[in-house]
Amino acid sequence: MKINELQAFFRSPAGAVAGGALFLTLAGFFLALMGAIVKAVSAEMSNSMVVFFRNAATCFFIIPQLFLGPGSRLGLKTSHFSLHLLRCCSGLAAMYAYFYALSVLPLGEAVLLSYTSPLLTPVVARVWLKEPLGPVHAAGGLIGFLGILLILRPGFHEIHPAALVALVSAFFASIAMASVRKMGSTEPPFRVVAWFTILATLFSAPAALSSWQTPDLSLAGLFFCLGAVGFVAQLFLTYGYGMAPSARIGPFTYTTVFFASILGTILWAEVLHPMTILGGLLIVGGGILAGRSKG
Repeated sequence: MKINELQAFFRSPAGAVAGGALFLTLAGFFLALMGAIVKAVSAEMSNSMVVFFRNAATCFFIIPQLFLGPGSRLGLKTSHFSLHLLRCCSGLAAMYAYFYALSVLPLGEAVLLSYTSPLLTPVVARVWLKEPLGPVHAAGGLIGFLGILLILRPGFHEIHPAALVALVSAFFASIAMASVRKMGSTEPPFRVVAWFTILATLFSAPAALSSWQTPDLSLAGLFFCLGAVGFVAQLFLTYGYGMAPSARIGPFTYTTVFFASILGTILWAEVLHPMTILGGLLIVGGGILAGRSKG
């Protein structure tokens, strides 16, 4: 297929959905890879250090764009600083909790529990943004909740505290997503990502300084890769959601769970419990159902 024919295909309705799904699948792989890198470096450094270096490394890719490329045109000027601040604080809290869960739980399970946030976001949007919450979403939320119970299996074994921390991460991530939705009509994606990265780096610095460890060359290389992988994942997410409606392609974000499970098996010989796999299918199914709900 020629280049111009390919471009014409991706401009068509069916092609836009296919392109958006492809970008979100690629984003899913890079997000899973980011989780694997976090898990690897967490064995050597404290959680506060990992969070700081993750944000600082991403700054290496964000700040140059404020002077070159599209970022120089968009800039940081905003009339919604309070929303950027809320997005940063909630997103940073989610990151601390998520990175801790990654360091303790199997990679696939930690990613899976954190991906319950799409089930919570419409609830937060209903309370905060007064968006309608319909019966379809309620059904999706109930299915996802049953999936969480299958993963935690209360009464059948001791629940690991890190699993609850992963759910806390999902709660704060849902607040961050709702704040991004609030800014969606006025703030371009680059500005949202730039403000979060810069503020998160500044806010996470004091905790990192209190437990400072100078990374060796190999760890420094991993942190650089962490920033690059996170930046690329954000780009793919932005392009994907810019091509097609989220209700059509949103389910492809769950490919992160699939890729994370594979990486966990390859790198750490982690095997998920069958009930965890079944619970994961329910969470994914509930998330897809909730994402397609129109309220």
